[in-house]
Amino acid sequence: NNYSRQIVISTSLIFQICVLLACLPALWLALNFVMSEKYLGDDFFRINTLIILLFPLHLIINFSCNILKWSFSRRPYFIINLGFALSQGGVIIFLWSVSALSPFSIFLLSLLPSIFFATLGIFCIRNWLVLPKSINKLKPLLSYAWPIGITSLLLVATPMVERILVVQWLGLEAFGKYAAAMKICVIIT
Repeated sequence: NNYSRQIVISTSLIFQICVLLACLPALWLALNFVMSEKYLGDDFFRINTLIILLFPLHLIINFSCNILKWSFSRRPYFIINLGFALSQGGVIIFLWSVSALSPFSIFLLSLLPSIFFATLGIFCIRNWLVLPKSINKLKPLLSYAWPIGITSLLLVATPMVERILVVQWLGLEAFGKYAAAMKICVIIT
């Protein structure tokens, strides 16, 4: 029974990484469309490259946190989850304190904690991972997961579309006010 779970978890991780790698060109194009050179200046290409590098690392961090949460491994879950969030905040505070806060520096320095916590996440779930001999668990896994996946995509896409529309139609100042109002709503609820 435990080996069957390991096969499902490993198959799921391999599938998610393969889908992400297959989608990276589309993500690159989407980033080029959403974050035009007008907003990021000369660092446009380098920032997009860093964002693309962060996607697989964040997938691994999120995946490992989910496995740790579902297996009731509280200590490693909190170390990775809180440690990653605090390190990201620490990067921004550090850059702000040395007056080097820029989109490029934020993404560049965010790469280090992302690599560290992705590696730590894989280390913490290593007992749940095996090398599947076949992909026969993929079909039942996908039949169970596709409604959840579509729902998740819609939940992620809706705020992104809202933000794009606010920036395009109303400008960056209105977007700042919109973002602040949305954060207040999140805090209240």
